[in-house]
Amino acid sequence: REKILANLTHAHENGAKEVYLLDPTLNQRRDFDEFLALLKEGNPDGRMEYYAELRAEGVSPAHARLMREANFKEVEIGLQSIDPKTQDLMERRNNLKAFERGVRALQAEGVRVKIDLIVGLPGDTVDSVRRGMHYLADNRLYDEMQVFQLSILPGTAFRPEAVQLGLEFQPRPPYYVLRTPTLTLDDMLGLLEESEEIFETEF
Repeated sequence: REKILANLTHAHENGAKEVYLLDPTLNQRRDFDEFLALLKEGNPDGRMEYYAELRAEGVSPAHARLMREANFKEVEIGLQSIDPKTQDLMERRNNLKAFERGVRALQAEGVRVKIDLIVGLPGDTVDSVRRGMHYLADNRLYDEMQVFQLSILPGTAFRPEAVQLGLEFQPRPPYYVLRTPTLTLDDMLGLLEESEEIFETEF
């Protein structure tokens, strides 16, 4: 607690305007409420803006209010895929109803929500990726979207499992997946192009 407050005070006194919390699941810590109160305490005049990555399923209206009071401006949420089989292969099952409640709570408090979808995950098909894009667009469950091709990065769980999962990928950076058992490269490039039309943006 003392170290975090000292760091925030130092940043504040030296003109920092943005603070990025580099934890992909910030709200899964047990002391999340207390941590948000600490961030608010370290930002007494609200001059600094906070940014973080969250799991939307765990965000309640009370959490969203605390985040607004601490001065969170934007959160990034890695939905990745809505397909149950793909989620199982990622070992990351999403509860879409809870996801929706969390996103709505954040939006109601004026916290911008950036959603990530990944094209090329094992198990995903053209149809399942398209369903995910329309699910988000039709329900307006985002303020900003990021849709990108899967990279089989060294050190990630998919790297040693790539052969078993049938993932062909570039041998050098950015290690983009080139083919899966259910998606060709043309499928993936087509979906990325389609996503720009659905979300009216350019990635």
